[in-house]
Amino acid sequence: MTLYTSEDLKIDEQTYFNQFVSAVSSALNLSINVEYPTSLTVTTLLQKGLFEGMTLALEAKIFEPEVLKILLLRAHKAAMWLVNELPNDALDDDLIALKGATKTLTQSAEAEQAVEEKQTQEDEEASETKDAESGMAGLGALFE
Repeated sequence: MTLYTSEDLKIDEQTYFNQFVSAVSSALNLSINVEYPTSLTVTTLLQKGLFEGMTLALEAKIFEPEVLKILLLRAHKAAMWLVNELPNDALDDDLIALKGATKTLTQSAEAEQAVEEKQTQEDEEASETKDAESGMAGLGALFE
């Protein structure tokens, strides 16, 4: 017969809590990667699908209203790049006027895009953290 002391039976609650949170996070990650929809993962799966669909539509140049806006912006950006690369004597007066304004607008647009991307990334991280923290109740929801 084996006798266990109180040291043998001592449980570190923080370690087990951290392991449980890690397990829930891994389960959510698995559910998303195998595209298993649950109440906790359906929003993320829809966002992922939207992003992948938009990427495919852009690469295939499918002329849908949302895609056209982006394709036109890309074409405009390429045209403005070309305008900025050409010497002024190869351009008409309207393009010369655009040349200076384009540099300022491009810098502003790039700064705004960087801020938006950072905000989106922070929102996603906060959502993942929230999912992991509330995941204790959600582990069973993965297998509904």
